[in-house]
Amino acid sequence: MVNEAKEKRCQFKEDLNVLPSIEIVRKYIISGECCYLSEHAYCNLRSEVACYFGLCSSEVLVVGSAKLGFSIAPHKRYCLFHDESDIDVVLVSSEFEVPTLIRAKIS
Repeated sequence: MVNEAKEKRCQFKEDLNVLPSIEIVRKYIISGECCYLSEHAYCNLRSEVACYFGLCSSEVLVVGSAKLGFSIAPHKRYCLFHDESDIDVVLVSSEFEVPTLIRAKIS
């Protein structure tokens, strides 16, 4: 996972220089797999969170370092995901006035 995250981090930095912002969001935030969770675990997490909030699983996204393998937060930019990292889940639904962020520690 570490090597994949490092490669993805390098590609992300390169893409920041050549792709429009909307393409960065599409490529790294909205689509693609989750670095920290297997595809099965990611689908299960999205389904469970969606069920809890009465949403469709397509309205639940993992973002941040768990998704990318590295952080894009200003105070820890490009630091790799690690055991003390949390998982950021965003709910994007017309049920909410604004996207809603949920932070969870997985132990």
